Amino acid sequence: MLAPGRGIALDRFLIEQLFFQTGDVMDRPSKALVQARRRAEDIRKLALAHLLTPQAGYRPRAMVIELGELAEEHPELDKEPAFLQARILSTLARGGRARQAQKPLFRLFRAGIEAGQPETYQQFEQVLKYACPDPDQLEGLFFHRSFQDMDHDEIWSAVGDGIAKLQTLGFQAFLNSGTLLGVVRDGKLIPHDDDVDLALVFEADSQEEAAETWHKITVQLADQGLLSPKPPRNPAMRKLTTEGPCNIDLFPAWVQAGQLYVYPYCCGDLAADHVLPTEVCPITDLPIPRNAPDVLAQNYGDGWAVPDPSYAFPWAQANRRFKVFRDRLEQVTVR
Repeated sequence: MLAPGRGIALDRFLIEQLFFQTGDVMDRPSKALVQARRRAEDIRKLALAHLLTPQAGYRPRAMVIELGELAEEHPELDKEPAFLQARILSTLARGGRARQAQKPLFRLFRAGIEAGQPETYQQFEQVLKYACPDPDQLEGLFFHRSFQDMDHDEIWSAVGDGIAKLQTLGFQAFLNSGTLLGVVRDGKLIPHDDDVDLALVFEADSQEEAAETWHKITVQLADQGLLSPKPPRNPAMRKLTTEGPCNIDLFPAWVQAGQLYVYPYCCGDLAADHVLPTEVCPITDLPIPRNAPDVLAQNYGDGWAVPDPSYAFPWAQANRRFKVFRDRLEQVTVR
């Protein structure tokens, strides 16, 4: 049974507005195929109900296995949107992440494109974000979509809303890394990128204190519903919760003895006045570093203004420089 109010309304929306019709997939489907579709539809509804309100009698592993058996018996099901949605919902209802359902996610996305209804997949994304309040579980939901496939106005609106919520809590943030590179170099988001980068500014007297402060901030943001309360694999990078179409990564940036630290690319290499006070980006009306070119040079090298498809960030070197910060953050983060 679905949760009162929220669950019932959402299920009706899914069935009537979002889900593709499946009855006309074949002119004369066999009786066995019709029964398989009906069973998959039942599983889809059960999985959604469990995501909205955990059901005591729900058997998550059994549902995933049963869908796999149905697909083996009727391979054509794995091309039908309703069945793909059942697979995705069942994976999430079992506690899995979106990345564990990459194939059905991509097939569902392609089905919407081929049917001339790309918005259907976007609506399904919104349903998943509604049913799964933990953004870490949805990591990978946008893996197959880049900015060239998204509405940039919608993205910037979501980013602006996220920054405004941070400001309401007394925090300052600015466009960072690849997002900053795109707006400064190209005047837009980098087409092949797929997430937005923000840095949140605070003060600390050492890397150890920075780790402790960052942890306290993330706990506060999680309590406000702006971050998942579940610690991620890398606690130095968190995902901001928004209603937008893409992931927003939040990184720590702190001022220490007048120098700037931004994990993972600036370890006191620039004076803090390269960022503060921030300026308003003429493209997005959102905050960017006061001296964006120097910040980008620190992040990407002196050739940042020329696109380099072979560029790879030196993570190993960066993590060595931030070892004290990372080690202390691991200690204070409760897993």
